Parts: sequence; structure tokens; C-alpha cells
Amino acid sequence: MNVDSILISDYAAVDPGSKKLTIVGSFNMIAARQFPAQHEQLAVSLVIYAHPKEAGREVGFEVKVLDQQRNELATLPGKFTLGTGVVVPGLPLRHVVVVKVFGAVFPHPGLYAFEVYLDGTYHAAAVLAVVKQRQ
Repeated sequence: MNVDSILISDYAAVDPGSKKLTIVGSFNMIAARQFPAQHEQLAVSLVIYAHPKEAGREVGFEVKVLDQQRNELATLPGKFTLGTGVVVPGLPLRHVVVVKVFGAVFPHPGLYAFEVYLDGTYHAAAVLAVVKQRQ
């Protein structure tokens, strides 16, 4: 099992029928007027691939938000079951997870990591730069 992609965006959703991922406004930087900075809404989208033999397996995940000094600011946990749609022999299982974050607070300018753990094992990260807005 591996995380094929991780994106931060303004909005993301997965269509329940087709399992298609819709992403609006992907970004890797926020310019804030003051600190601590609050971002009203963002989404972290994960595209995960697994071997077809893993169909039916429940997977626990966490998205950990860390500042540049590796202080943990938040942990966003969840679970999903692999292969809940159509399983095609020979085709890897594809699972999409969207984690919505409301009212994220970034205490100071710098880099912030959104690290992804599947069943307790690190798999990927997206880095977000939070900078002071020019006057």
C-alpha cells in the first residue's frame, strides 16, 4: 500500500458512485496578514493504491500537522476499508481519502508538514509555507 499523491486545497470531495476526486484550488502557500494566522477551510486529499489481495482490509490513518520545529499541532485520525468498489483482477486498488480541516491555526510564519501515516507507518507528506503578507 502506498500514497500516490497528497494535495492541500481549498475544497475536495469524492463522488460516492464513481469514486472520482474533485479538487478546487490546490495550493502550497498561504500569505497571512497577522500571526497566529487562521485559515477557515482547507482539505487534504490522499490517493492511495494497494494490492488487490488487500481488498476488504480496514486501514487506520492519521494526518499529523507539524510546524518547522516538528511540534505536533494537530492529529486528524480516520479509518477506511480498501476495495469497497469494483475490484478488477490485476488492477491495483485505488482509494481516495479527503480530510477536511476547519479553522486551522498557524502560530507563526514558516513551513508546516501534513504527514500521512497508514496503520501507524509514515507514507508521505505535503509541505505548506505560511508567510507574512506584503503590505
